[in-house]
Amino acid sequence: NRCLKDAYSIGERIEILRYSRCLRQKDVAYGIGVEVTDIADWENDRVIPHPMRFLDLANYFKVEPTLIFKGKTLPDALKDAPTIGERIEILRYSRYLTQQGLANAIGVKLKTIVNLEDNKASATVTDLKDVATYFGVDPIIIYIGKTLTEALRDAPTVGKRIRILRHVRGLFQRELASAIGVSSDAILNWENDKVVLSTPNLLRLADYLEIEPTLIYKGKTLIDAIRDASTMGERIKILRHSRGLLVEELGDAIGIANSEVSRWENNLIDILPANLLKLAEYFKIE
Repeated sequence: NRCLKDAYSIGERIEILRYSRCLRQKDVAYGIGVEVTDIADWENDRVIPHPMRFLDLANYFKVEPTLIFKGKTLPDALKDAPTIGERIEILRYSRYLTQQGLANAIGVKLKTIVNLEDNKASATVTDLKDVATYFGVDPIIIYIGKTLTEALRDAPTVGKRIRILRHVRGLFQRELASAIGVSSDAILNWENDKVVLSTPNLLRLADYLEIEPTLIYKGKTLIDAIRDASTMGERIKILRHSRGLLVEELGDAIGIANSEVSRWENNLIDILPANLLKLAEYFKIE
């Protein structure tokens, strides 16, 4: 597999597999029912094999088709692909489909698949859902090339995490806005990080999407977010957001002035042991 990964082309990978089995070109040609000239053309990268020939080659060499197409396993190929279009193409070849075959399977025009794979058109939520459903994968795999956990963890901003979650659920901005009772502009501004997501709206999003609020706020579970936080103030803020509380609501709940809670979260003052105990009791943690 290492040699296949390092090979620069499909043709070189076919040649590597052939040599690894001590086979001549005519042996492979006979084995999969093609002409010797076909094998020569593929190995010299004069012609890309038809998707069905990837099936023949993969079965003959007993390897995953993506090891021939990309030199990687399917999960690694999807993760490393830089665009949605390339990920769709990888999935298509993994099922030995032509572009027309995929278009027919999901009920779209051939031009739609061509444009998606060439990245000439942005994939809509509907496109992602249709392709993901057909291939039996999570839409996030096509959208980002990673699992949801990895995508949320690696997303640099709250807005990007909201967009990822929306695409995974197959929602348009207007649909998400309607579901949580805000305007479409609000969703747009959050996703583009133009407006800070308020704590109440964070909780509404988390409730609707049925995930922990810290996965939106920090891209991590609550436990991981607290563990990775560098200061006590940051940990208090994470806990507050996880409960959908405003600063004043937390202050009222534990009988502390709002200004003092703000100073704790900004690490401007130390927390007295008695107040630390109040916080722990309120959040039901050690």
